Amino acid sequence: TVWPALTVGGQVLGVLAALGAALSTALSQTAVRRLGATNSPALIVCIYGIGAAALLVPVTAVTGWVTPPASSWGALAVLGIAAALAQYAAVAAFRLGPVSYVAPLDFTGIPIAAAIGYALFGDVPSRYDLVGAVLIIGSAWFVIRTGPPR
Repeated sequence: TVWPALTVGGQVLGVLAALGAALSTALSQTAVRRLGATNSPALIVCIYGIGAAALLVPVTAVTGWVTPPASSWGALAVLGIAAALAQYAAVAAFRLGPVSYVAPLDFTGIPIAAAIGYALFGDVPSRYDLVGAVLIIGSAWFVIRTGPPR
């Protein structure tokens, strides 16, 4: 076993899903860079939302819709607003800077999410998480210090 967490079968599927997400993200970031030259961030985010809904509504219909309890609506609204703002900011960033410069900075969301998870839910990061956070923050600092490719 290369990594202790990969000894659990279900986690291997999670890793494969994450790799699929990484590929989709790379394709999306590259497309946004091109589309951002001729379209506003708001339009791109709006079309993204429509496309996501068109793709996921049938999936939800097949897998079974479960109405969230009213106690979750506030958190879901905050999640929707945060996701829309994140998409808008990402589109603006990729519109203004090269993917090879902006994409590494996007990874800072991982240690930020870990810090929020610790602060709000008491999720204690593992030593692997902490090493990864140091690598991500160090890499982001390096990218910022060296500037975009010329």
